[in-house]
Order: sequence, then C-alpha cells, then structure tokens
Amino acid sequence: MSLFNFGKRKQPEAPPPQPSSSSPRDHHYAFAHVVFRTIALENPLACLSTLASERSQEFLQFAYDATCETCQEHGKPDFSVNELEVHLGRAGKYPCAVIQMPPPVDVTEAYFVALVALLDTTEETPTELDNVEARYFTLEKGMSFDDSEQTVLCEWSDSTHSNYGSGPEPTVPAFIQQIMSFIDR
Repeated sequence: MSLFNFGKRKQPEAPPPQPSSSSPRDHHYAFAHVVFRTIALENPLACLSTLASERSQEFLQFAYDATCETCQEHGKPDFSVNELEVHLGRAGKYPCAVIQMPPPVDVTEAYFVALVALLDTTEETPTELDNVEARYFTLEKGMSFDDSEQTVLCEWSDSTHSNYGSGPEPTVPAFIQQIMSFIDR
C-alpha cells in the first residue's frame, strides 16, 4: 500500500476478542491496536513523512475510515478523527510520531500510540530506505491490584504484543522518555 494513495490498502485484520473483564470501545481499541499499527508498520518512513505533511489530517481520516469499516458491525464510533492529535519529535536519536487518542474510558484503551523509525538521522542517511525497521508502542489505561488506575506500556509488532508493565504518567514527554529506555535494548 502506498500511503500517498489512500484509496488502496490491504484490509486490516479484525480486532482480537477482548477479555470478558474488560470492555474497551471497539473503534478506539481497533484504531490504536490494529488499524493504525498495520498502516504504520507497513511503511514507517512514509507514515512519518505523511504525518509531518499538510496531508496529515487526510491520512488520519483514511485510518479512521478504515477503522470504521473494520468495526462496522459494532455501530458508530463515539469519537471523531478531529479528536486525534499528532505530536512529532524524536525518541532519542530516532524520528517519532505520537498520536494522542481521545481519553481512554476502559482498560486496554490507549492514551497514546507511538511510531519510532529506527533511522539515526544524526548519521549519514542510509541508501536503503525501503526496509527501515520501526517500533510501535502504546500507553494504555490499566488497573492495579488495588483497583487504582495506572498506565501500562506495551509494544506491538506485526505478530506479537509485549506488555512492559506499569507505564509513566499519561503525557507525551513521559511516554517518549519511557519508550527511549526500550529502544536501544
């Protein structure tokens, strides 16, 4: 799929079933954990450059529409694409985009998602840019054993999910700071 041709895309997989103790909103969960992740990891540099361009809102609308299509049997979403906010920056030496989601309501819903391209822009630009590796993180609403709210830092790849446990306060700087501790491992 070319991110610059939003009309053609492979269909994202349906969201996996959620544990019965949790009932995240389908559209919220699917956007952060399935649809945007699929798009972002397919071509991380194109994703980052589009988010940094004047087409950023159009690109988010494309991902939002794909989410609505994926979750069509669950009714209409309870948030709009206008509630998504893009924060561009760096996670250490790597370019990074953080998407701020509408505030999470239930466990496993994300405060933020982050795409980090493992391309050190402080060094000479590599000649091979088609297969740049990337990392995809979520900061999710969690619950502790005493039922107090907490955040949970997670990472997703094409096929795996890693839960790193308690996350930072739900702010963009704190999220990026904690991500940096996992990137160079």
